[in-house]
Amino acid sequence: MENKQPPAKRKTDQSSSPPAPPAKQQKKETTLESVASRCRDAISGSLLVDPVIAEDGHTYERSTIREWFRRCAQQPTSPLTHERMGTELRRNFAVRAIVEDLASSPGLGAEERAEWHVARGRLLCERQESKDGDEANKPDVRAARAAFERAARLVDEPPAGGDAPPTALGEEARVCRDLCDALLDVARLRARAATAKVDITFADTAFDALFRPAGARLTRFQQLTRGTRVRVVHDRQAVLAAFEAQDDVLGLPDDWEASLGCDFIVENYDNGDSTYVLVKPGAFDETSATNAKDGKWWPYSVVVLLP
Repeated sequence: MENKQPPAKRKTDQSSSPPAPPAKQQKKETTLESVASRCRDAISGSLLVDPVIAEDGHTYERSTIREWFRRCAQQPTSPLTHERMGTELRRNFAVRAIVEDLASSPGLGAEERAEWHVARGRLLCERQESKDGDEANKPDVRAARAAFERAARLVDEPPAGGDAPPTALGEEARVCRDLCDALLDVARLRARAATAKVDITFADTAFDALFRPAGARLTRFQQLTRGTRVRVVHDRQAVLAAFEAQDDVLGLPDDWEASLGCDFIVENYDNGDSTYVLVKPGAFDETSATNAKDGKWWPYSVVVLLP
């Protein structure tokens, strides 16, 4: 019987099959960064969280473009073209969807993604209920907590074989996460009290004192930009005195007592009377030219400017 030898193994030339060149990976990273650069706010340079289209056709972060308008002494101008423009803002849903994908992509740095999740969590908690009951505008504490948790994990995840020292951003994310837990606990307690018919309104004053920003009461009239957040003082006598000082130019709003201590949005102002048209946050619509029909006139002396 013929003894056949197994065929010799073909030698592979190790030098002819080097690791895949990094060109594709570099191209992918370049493309990702190119997309990310178009999704950063032109004013702050941060990834957009609440992108809006201004009247100059460019997209900005809502809070930063509002602050830009507020700092404009006279007619607002475009931060990019420096030409005059109006203050109407429209949501940019397309860019928002792209940024949400970027924030979950490992191609961007962990710190930048963590900063985005922290900003996103804050936004989710700050949203106001709209006048038409739009669910998308209501605060979502659970979603905010999840965003803060993602941020904490991104910046405090220990490297392989070592421990990661705590970071300021990580601590911020954990504090915000734990605060969301406390808010959810309060919501559960309120529901429990409602079921048991227990009056817990005594806690509202303490809760407001702990969590509501103090702000600064106006001592002189200022031309506040449309969209500025303010509050009516919680002082019945001061409000009555302020309206009486207007010499019947203004009439007390029908719901003036219910408005004491409440937050509002500036819609317009009158230099002559030193007054503001204030609307409730849920009734303010930036896409509308004016919301004056939903607002009431208030003297400047009972208005608190919020940070």
